[in-house]
Amino acid sequence: MQPQVILIVDDDLAISSLVEAILSDEGYRVVTAHNGAEALGVLEGCEPDLILLDMQMPDMNGWEFATKYRAPGRPEKPIVVMTAELNPRAKAADIQAAGCLAKPFDLEDLVSIVTEFAGPPQRDWTSSDSFAKT
Repeated sequence: MQPQVILIVDDDLAISSLVEAILSDEGYRVVTAHNGAEALGVLEGCEPDLILLDMQMPDMNGWEFATKYRAPGRPEKPIVVMTAELNPRAKAADIQAAGCLAKPFDLEDLVSIVTEFAGPPQRDWTSSDSFAKT
């Protein structure tokens, strides 16, 4: 059975690295992008089971990414918004996201929401990929 793929889209390297490490340890396959434009490029090569999306990023923010991602004909997977903005539920509703995590978030809440939308992890998977450009 293939592990679930989680796409993390966040320009904060500390947050994306921490989330990647936690989810990889849980058994998910993780890919990362540091803005919406990079994420659209990553999506050409993989189909994630869940997208964890920051809203405030350079080059292409979360709102722009969600609009392009939801273009007709593209497979649609759940998006969970990760934001430090006030009223994260409203930000998630703005893009019709499946859920939200307010930054800073508890790591147990992270794992719980990923499990809710991507399914339980495959614990025998220990590798991760990063498609971020440095």
